[in-house]
Amino acid sequence: MVESQTILPVTKVKRELLEILKAMEEDYATLTVTRNGEPVGIIMTPDR
Repeated sequence: MVESQTILPVTKVKRELLEILKAMEEDYATLTVTRNGEPVGIIMTPDR
């Protein structure tokens, strides 16, 4: 099991959500979403 953690700004997540979700299907991932450099949310795979 490959596990990765990524931090992305909310503007990039809004713009590239479908691509991000497709990439997350390939491994066990946790994505931290930031706004103005501060964490505001987390997206993770359902297997977590």
